[in-house]
Amino acid sequence: MDLIITTSSGKPIYEQLKEQIKDKIISGELEPGTALPSMRDLAKSLKVSLITTKRAYQDLESEGFIVSAVGKGSFVSSTDIRLLQEYKLKEMEDSLRKAVRQARVCKVGLDEMQEVLSMIYKEEEERWPRAYPSDG
Repeated sequence: MDLIITTSSGKPIYEQLKEQIKDKIISGELEPGTALPSMRDLAKSLKVSLITTKRAYQDLESEGFIVSAVGKGSFVSSTDIRLLQEYKLKEMEDSLRKAVRQARVCKVGLDEMQEVLSMIYKEEEERWPRAYPSDG
């Protein structure tokens, strides 16, 4: 499982892990029932603390994304992916709503806002090409 940890994001490592695993589940890259690496193996491969991977897995379990069984490991939950996608869409809408409010305060019009969004989308697509569906 490819996970990228960065110290420059300002986000705690456990949150980075949690969000990336969550995104892989929502996108279908990790299907229900898929075994996740053990917390120990993941910590070792990423060169992070076991406490960090444990926190990420605990959060994922409490949010319903994974299930864990003592002695067996952690697995992607069989939760309805559409509900998880809806959750992510709501997060996106909330972020966009906040951006629109900021644009209005700065007197930025819709055309300029769309231009900025398009530019940011393309920049992100170059950084994380597998995370974006192709437009064509």
